[in-house]
Amino acid sequence: AMAAKFQVAYAAVAGERLPVPIFYGLQVLEPGGLAFGPTPPAAWAEVAAGRSPVEQALELGAAFRAAGLHNLYLLPGIHPGGRRNYVAAQSVAAGLRGG
Repeated sequence: AMAAKFQVAYAAVAGERLPVPIFYGLQVLEPGGLAFGPTPPAAWAEVAAGRSPVEQALELGAAFRAAGLHNLYLLPGIHPGGRRNYVAAQSVAAGLRGG
């Protein structure tokens, strides 16, 4: 939502769409893990309550695409010790590709 608002605000001020691509980060959360930046508490609560982080990331990815934001980069979940969950990220990537 914030990214779409930025695109609209830029176009209003500049009189044109942003001429360069912006890549939007899509983080797959890891239960009890870390995040690269501020993450809504509700997202963490969903994962803590047992919601699949893959399902959550796919839903957010679909919302990005519905808003016209197609340049995504995927951030694997981070365990407390720093290990990454590349298996979950691979599942999200496959789901976003439709397969």
